[in-house]
Amino acid sequence: MSSCGNPVVEGEALMPRRMKFGDRSAKVCIRCKSNMGNIVIRHAVYCKDCFSPSVLTKFRKALESTINPPGTASSKNQFKAEGGVLVALSGGLGSTVLLSILDDLYVSRTRKKPERPKAKEKAKDSLSEPLKTNGKEAKIKDKDSNGIDKGTQHPRRGQVWQGTPGVVYVECCGAFPNMVDRTDELRTLIASRYSKFEFVPRRLEDAFDPAFWREVYEDDAHQVLHLELASDGLPAPELKISPARSSTRSPSPAEALRAYLSALPTQTAVQSAVKTLMRVIALHTAHARRASHLLFGTPLTSVSVSLIAGIAQGDGYAVREELYEEWSPPLPSDPSIMREASRNGGGEEQSISRPRAVRLVRPLRDVTLKECALYAWWNSVEILGHPRLARAGQSIYGLTKDFIMGLEKDYPSTVSAIFRTLAKVEPKDQSVDWCVICQRPMPHGIQQWKSQISIRTPEMLAAAKTNVPLDADVSDNVSPASDPSSITPYLCYACHTTLTSRGSAALRKNNAPAPFAASARLPVWVHSSLTQSRDPAGLKKASEANGVEDANEDEVWRVRRVERAEMREGIKAFLLEHEDEEDD
Repeated sequence: MSSCGNPVVEGEALMPRRMKFGDRSAKVCIRCKSNMGNIVIRHAVYCKDCFSPSVLTKFRKALESTINPPGTASSKNQFKAEGGVLVALSGGLGSTVLLSILDDLYVSRTRKKPERPKAKEKAKDSLSEPLKTNGKEAKIKDKDSNGIDKGTQHPRRGQVWQGTPGVVYVECCGAFPNMVDRTDELRTLIASRYSKFEFVPRRLEDAFDPAFWREVYEDDAHQVLHLELASDGLPAPELKISPARSSTRSPSPAEALRAYLSALPTQTAVQSAVKTLMRVIALHTAHARRASHLLFGTPLTSVSVSLIAGIAQGDGYAVREELYEEWSPPLPSDPSIMREASRNGGGEEQSISRPRAVRLVRPLRDVTLKECALYAWWNSVEILGHPRLARAGQSIYGLTKDFIMGLEKDYPSTVSAIFRTLAKVEPKDQSVDWCVICQRPMPHGIQQWKSQISIRTPEMLAAAKTNVPLDADVSDNVSPASDPSSITPYLCYACHTTLTSRGSAALRKNNAPAPFAASARLPVWVHSSLTQSRDPAGLKKASEANGVEDANEDEVWRVRRVERAEMREGIKAFLLEHEDEEDD
């Protein structure tokens, strides 16, 4: 069947495809204005010589503003951290690029400070030579009469962090079958290419190992807690009895980890739990090493995905912590505040005090994945890679990543727009409570608010269907706050949703509770967090500070089903005039 249109006219009417570069001048590097470009980053063209200095400038801008302790005079040429530094390494692209740049700029100092090259007068010998040799054997020609490099006495070239810098790697092979232990590979990489860093291996099951708590804090006053996931309110029976009467029989840390993950209801919950455990293990390790800075190699693309995925999972209150976080361990008493250590290059003994807080910083938050890949390729950074978790693409994070990465191919500014927008978002009140699992701030009164928007018990469902209000005794039984062993008041919305969300057969199979999922051991830091959080006076003070009144005091609640006509009556002022009022 032929068309009746004029093919000649239609061909001429087609809009020509827009060229990526309008003319030859648009292909010139945006920095040096002389060389032809080699890479396009968000519509900006860079040549090979100018690309790496631009990445280093973004790195320094994001990191150096957080080095000096708060309250001290800051200077762009003088940095002195309160403690040491610990790099979280996964073997992936972002964390390896972070480790390489940190080693080149602040530890081994084999790369010069990135400078903006002058137009048409670039010193290629001083810029290209460090790039070709990966900064490991770069020759600095500026020497005085004694053969000493010029500028070595400048404050900027002094030691920034105290002690020996460390690299922490959390191995996850114990949580999932068919995963290979890659600890030895990363240990070999650190020893061969980053010899000035100390390798600190950890395992994901350390989150359930009391020996890890004793090693980190030298504290034996630890109690193992189990959580009844099948019960509403998430009670921990050990909170009702004394530690002396609690059972000493418990599974191994690896078995406890697998039981904890298998008891989670959804794949999104599993991936979120693994991410939380790895972050908190790294934070406790940094605090034990007297580190004031914990660096994560999360590039701009991954940060934007984490922000959107976190909001989708109910973690919107902690948006600021996804960008920058200051964390203090929840310890009633912090032993061994001072420690004598011989960790500086001259072999002198110095007292390394434990910092007041650990700063979790992401120096690559302004660098995209594309920039990290090009930097690693042009600077010969060895990337070992890390295996992807099983079924990770079916989680909220995996779906969000696929969606944003798809948009980024056609709209290069998508990731940066997400980051800039969410960086301005912050909660309207200041939180004084911390979640006992994820160790992040949480708003007050989450359980009261959630009980108003969801039906979580059979009694509440029956009352909603029959329009019969709950009796007083039934209401008390279904209230999570009525159980003294419940940890629901001490969980943030995201962690509570992770443990209680429905829609999976993890807890129920053939309408019968699974025996292994009836209870699961909680991470070792939960007991210490509850020791500080379970203070009624403190919770009441936080409630008064935020202006939130307890919903259970002097109020009577009734659960009933609302008819559609009544709901329409409540929103009729917002309906359009031409809408059919009788349409259901």
